[in-house]
Parts: sequence; structure tokens; C-alpha cells
Amino acid sequence: MNIAMKPPLAKSARAAKKSKRLAIDIATTKPGTPGGVFMRQFWICVYRSEDLPQGKARPIRIMSEDFTLYRGESGKAYCTDAACPHRWAMMHLGWVEGDDIRCVYHGWKFDGSGQCVEQPAEEPGFARKVRIVARETALLPRIEEITVMVSETEPPRINNGTACRFTKEGARTWMRYGRGPPSLTM
Repeated sequence: MNIAMKPPLAKSARAAKKSKRLAIDIATTKPGTPGGVFMRQFWICVYRSEDLPQGKARPIRIMSEDFTLYRGESGKAYCTDAACPHRWAMMHLGWVEGDDIRCVYHGWKFDGSGQCVEQPAEEPGFARKVRIVARETALLPRIEEITVMVSETEPPRINNGTACRFTKEGARTWMRYGRGPPSLTM
């Protein structure tokens, strides 16, 4: 046997070790992945404020999760689960009433915090038992971008930092905001 030759078992063990190392995907932002856990610590710009009129809902996808973004009649933006928990109808197909959103299928109404506030044809008091996931939203100062905190933890305060800004052409610029004039970089 030639000493330079390695047994096939050792080679397959090295290949298995290498494939195990490559199994950790830091670029994927799905829930529970290293990249997803990291990115969920930050506010994410998801929509230009001028593109979301009052009383309208839009479907959005953030880090492999589906949500419904809507603006209430007060002007505040809200982000909730994409589907109604009753029959999984898409919430963006419903309509906005005040600062609440109503499901198109059976008319269940949810407030901006995700609490069901009205259920036609159900017993009184049943609505308080039903919730959907609602995410914290904010309007970034000076740049008019709607941001969402995808994490379910306490969101960090928005006062100084960097924000992503979208233009009509789809290009992204990064803006420093906080005290003093904003500075733009491409």
C-alpha cells in the first residue's frame, strides 16, 4: 500500500465535516437562522410613506415572513399578520375602518395592536380571546420611511443611527439621521 494514499473513510469524514461547517447559513434571514436573529434586532425600512395612503392595506414580505401593512385614518401605519386567524383570509384584502382592519371573509375586526375587537355573529366577549401578531412601526424623521420592528422583543428607540431610503427608481441610499442635517451616501 502506498503511504501517500489515504483510506476512503478518512476522505468522507473530512467531506462530512466540511459540509457540516457549510450548513450554517448566515445570509438567510428566515426566523431562527443566525442571520434572521441578527437582523431582527434592528428597525427595517419597508415602505415609502407617500406610497401608503390612509385607509389602504398592502401585503409585504420581510425576512421570509408575510405581513399586512396598513395606514389608519389617523395617519399612523400598522403592521399585522398577513392572514386572519379564523380562516386564513389575507388581511390586505379587507378594509380599514378608523385605525382598525377588518377581514374580508367573515368580518373580524382587529386593532393596531392585533387584538380582535369585533366578531359578527359570535358570542359577546369571544373577541377578546383572539389576537394576531402586530409589529411595532415608526415613521423615520426627515426621510418619511415606514419602518417595522420584526422582532417580538422591545424595539430600540429611534433617535440616532442609519436608515435605508428608497427612491422612486428603486435605488437605495443610506441616510444618517438624528441631530443636525442628514447626510446621504450611495
